[in-house]
Amino acid sequence: DYATDGGKSWSGSAWDTNDNWVTAGLGYNAGLGVSTWTYKYNGPPDLNEWYWITSKGYDGAAPINQQTTYAVGTSSNRFIADTSFTGPTIITRPKTDDSSIARKDLTTISGTSYDTRSHYEVKATLQDLTWGTSFWSGSQWLAGAVNGSTKVVCSKSGSGTLIDWWYDCTSAMTSGHKYETRVYARDNAGNWLSPEYGDYVKGGTDTVKQFWYDSTAPVSTITVPSGGTISILAEISGTSVDNPSSGYSGVGKVKWCLSNDGDTQSFRKWSVSSGTWE
Repeated sequence: DYATDGGKSWSGSAWDTNDNWVTAGLGYNAGLGVSTWTYKYNGPPDLNEWYWITSKGYDGAAPINQQTTYAVGTSSNRFIADTSFTGPTIITRPKTDDSSIARKDLTTISGTSYDTRSHYEVKATLQDLTWGTSFWSGSQWLAGAVNGSTKVVCSKSGSGTLIDWWYDCTSAMTSGHKYETRVYARDNAGNWLSPEYGDYVKGGTDTVKQFWYDSTAPVSTITVPSGGTISILAEISGTSVDNPSSGYSGVGKVKWCLSNDGDTQSFRKWSVSSGTWE
């Protein structure tokens, strides 16, 4: 260990500062001059630093001949022990985790990811909950499962400890549908962010979000006045519909405009606040 432990080596039972060489087990053909060898490390499992491993051979002569040179890449190698993906990997867009709030401008799902060592890839799933087991493949909707079998590789900036990632879902969205998105990340050692997936809990995780998508405007109608000639205008009324029962966000506001069509010089509007034509 040439990092935090200051050059300690493994004795077979502990890490210490001695120059330890541990005997490996020989395989077949040892007596014929060529043999495989193995050693099963049984020390602390939390290896997470840079390490050098060096091997040397001994023959059966008397006295014994032993290897004294250790070519890098052949008899010695340097490696990183990376046993877990540290995280977190989070979704920042959509940030609001509320299945009762609709979005109309969501064309990209994005976020950040952190690991103490490296990033190999970030993947995401986009599930159409209105259609059930339908997952976006990047170009079409396919049947799948929430276990991540339909993960799509995200774009990312950088490969170090903290990166940004994003996933273009412009052509995937259908107005009035409810969606769930999940994110997964893997480092260069092959460790996945854990747990990879689980049941959705509102506001309970940064790796799973649910939301409605609504890009359809409400439709408004005027019932009073209904047109023609009238003698008095005491009230203007009508209806506005946004299909709330079909997954739309509902009517949030209605505005009306009253203009004087007889004014040929300019288009004038009635001001409610001043009570005059403007």
